[in-house]
Amino acid sequence: MFWASKPSKQQNFTRPFMPAAPDVLRSLRNHLFAALHNSLSDSTPT
Repeated sequence: MFWASKPSKQQNFTRPFMPAAPDVLRSLRNHLFAALHNSLSDSTPT
């Protein structure tokens, strides 16, 4: 029973980081694409 408490603690420690990582990557990618799109639209004469 003592060994069962260790993996549960480890799971609780690593679980919050897993859902947060995709959100951070998605927002960072969105910022990059927005900046790239803005620079491209600004440089191209319309």
